[in-house]
Amino acid sequence: MRSFQYRATDRSGRLVRGVLEAPDESGALGKIREMGLRVLRLSGRGDELAEHQRWARGYFSFIFHRIKSKDLAVWYRQFTYMLRAGMNIYEAAESIGRKTRNRTLRRVAAEIAEAARRGEPPLPVMYRWPCAFPPFVRSLVSVGHDTGMLEETFKRIADFYDRAYNLEMLWRIETFYAKILLLGILLIPNIPALILGGFSAYVHAVLPWILRLGLALVGLLLGWRALRLLPGFAEAVDHLKLVLPWFGSIVRRSAVSRWARALAMMMEAGVPVTRAVRESAGAAGNVALEQSIARRAEMLDAGQPLSVVMHDAGRIPEQVVDMVATGERSGNIAGMLDAAAEYYELETDTAQKQTAITVAIVIWAVLALMVGIIVISFYSGYAQKINDIMNE
Repeated sequence: MRSFQYRATDRSGRLVRGVLEAPDESGALGKIREMGLRVLRLSGRGDELAEHQRWARGYFSFIFHRIKSKDLAVWYRQFTYMLRAGMNIYEAAESIGRKTRNRTLRRVAAEIAEAARRGEPPLPVMYRWPCAFPPFVRSLVSVGHDTGMLEETFKRIADFYDRAYNLEMLWRIETFYAKILLLGILLIPNIPALILGGFSAYVHAVLPWILRLGLALVGLLLGWRALRLLPGFAEAVDHLKLVLPWFGSIVRRSAVSRWARALAMMMEAGVPVTRAVRESAGAAGNVALEQSIARRAEMLDAGQPLSVVMHDAGRIPEQVVDMVATGERSGNIAGMLDAAAEYYELETDTAQKQTAITVAIVIWAVLALMVGIIVISFYSGYAQKINDIMNE
């Protein structure tokens, strides 16, 4: 038996820490779930991460372990094809570990291969790399491992990151001109210093402003990431995301589609509905929606249908509730959940593309207004000086 330290949250969202004995990490995860807890971090005594590793993989991951959506999509797609070809998880992870270009994903693959060689699942490794595996991904992998559908799980995650990468590319294209204008706003006002004082004077005029702006942005980013580590703050922010006009609708549809996919996969595999609802909630990727669903999962044990539980949660669109109610009457809940997820994924993609285009136009208009003000101010001052000279 080995000793394991864990951090988890109970059904009310309260943080729980503890130590337990189990033969391996998989057994420890099973014991924690039996207690009704949701695992945040699990580590064996003697092999805990050093403090600097936890900070690097969590808080400062965007600096030390940056991973692009494209890298993740390719990584999961490779796993999908190798598992489909008949490789086991050890062979697939070892092969991917040798080929992956991203340093972080290469290390993760090596750790997964080592865990598989010892007969352990990949999930505990994922808990040690929060920068690579957000909560909804860990929830999906947990479901896939428990139901024997790991290949399908990796495929769905790869599809998710493919969509994320495509939207990132669209956003970059639509906002490229606005970014050029923004750069001009920073550099153009100090052109007189370049003309009158030379390049050195220009750098001295521009550099302080750029440094102040950069430090302000870094400070805001680090402060935001620190606040997101507080469970109450994260839930409050995610609730705000759901109720915001326009943007909230996109967040809600995206979260509901991920949750519906995970729940359908678990139900198709024969997982008891109460456990399926509670564990799939983490796949939503929104703490407020996740907590709202998980807190009402016990209503199913009291005989309430899934559609009633979803309606009582209050954060799920009525259209999805109606589709699930139809599935309950027809005996095909999983099929209706998959259909709802596909419908909302298409709507989310369209809305996000529209948002990218709209925001780019707004930025362009604001920057054009700023440029106009600068030009008018310059020529007004120039005309005033000429007028003063003439009056002298």
